[in-house]
Amino acid sequence: MSLLGLGVTNEIRDRFFALLDSLSALRSLTNIGVEVESEADLVSQALEQLVKHQNLEYCSIFFLEENELYCVAGTGFDEQHAKLSGQPAVHLASEKSMRFSVGEGVIGLACQMGQLQYCRDCAVDVRFKPFDNPTQQIVPGSIIAVPLQFADEIMGVLNVSHPIAEYFEPWQQHMLTLYCSILGQMLHSYRLMSSLEQQVLQRTQQLQDTLDDSEAMRDQYQRLSMVDGLTGLFNRRYFFPEAESQLSRSIRYEQPFSMMLLDIDYFKQINDRWGHQVGDNVLKAIASVLQRVTRLGDVVARLGGEEFIVVLPNTDTDGANQIAQRIQQQVEKLVLNGEGPEGVTICIGISALNDRAVNNLEVSRCVDILYKEADMAMYECKRRGRNQRLIFDSDETSLVDDTRLP
Repeated sequence: MSLLGLGVTNEIRDRFFALLDSLSALRSLTNIGVEVESEADLVSQALEQLVKHQNLEYCSIFFLEENELYCVAGTGFDEQHAKLSGQPAVHLASEKSMRFSVGEGVIGLACQMGQLQYCRDCAVDVRFKPFDNPTQQIVPGSIIAVPLQFADEIMGVLNVSHPIAEYFEPWQQHMLTLYCSILGQMLHSYRLMSSLEQQVLQRTQQLQDTLDDSEAMRDQYQRLSMVDGLTGLFNRRYFFPEAESQLSRSIRYEQPFSMMLLDIDYFKQINDRWGHQVGDNVLKAIASVLQRVTRLGDVVARLGGEEFIVVLPNTDTDGANQIAQRIQQQVEKLVLNGEGPEGVTICIGISALNDRAVNNLEVSRCVDILYKEADMAMYECKRRGRNQRLIFDSDETSLVDDTRLP
């Protein structure tokens, strides 16, 4: 074979292998997943694949931000070789110093014009602007700067260099253009996905905040719906379910259980003479007495109007009577600020679980019975002349005066 024929064969072979390397670079690029940690990670992997499959001295990618291009990733043949061999890599330039304005240097022109810029001989091309890095003394032979864009959006520039002037051939320029087109689409997709993820996170946070506010409002509503707005005591809605719970526990552990119903004497006359504001003050003062005298485990509520009710777990009739006596004494000592009645009194009716057989009754039914018995005892107090307390005797189904108790 002649030397001419051998030269042609070698050239065809070199071009064939160069084409394979180019295809390998493009294939490796498309295999980079979009589930990367950051844009910098994406472009770093893209540059590694480009250097791996192309005979390039150095590659770097610049992102565009506010009319300035700044380097986000860069790698060279020496760095790639060091990574593959496990040797420490030496970076060619400080990425922080690698910044260009749009229109400045080959990189800036590629961004400004949106077209590939080929600096065939950096030593004589006026467009070439060296990186502002004193450690980089060697001027590259040739440089190609290719815009990274999707549709009309320019996101940055790919910059590649080789130590030999006039190195890049037209097919390499076409390959790098295609490479940047694919990478631009990948960057656009990544940013779109990141933007959607951020919107989803923000919307999720907004929904979570709304849900938290809704739950807080619901909790507040439930709390307010179970609390008497005037006195701060529990109301009827809260009292009866809680009384059933307390009674169920007392029955299970065979403990005593008492209930007392309280009613303010002549409360209508207080409202008629002194006005409803004074009447409200009386209700709040008595509620304060009940909170002071009763114990932590007791349940105190205002049923409505001038009527209050107290559940006394683990308390027999003697204990309930003593608590009722202290309540009456404290109420009689009440002194209202400003105008108001003196010597406010109350009637208290007391009922108790005692030893009655309740195993066959529902707890709610037992609470109703105790409530009705306390109510009967309280109204008997009214009939007898006010400011009294009476215990309902379930064994004799009659009312017993409290004078027999200490």
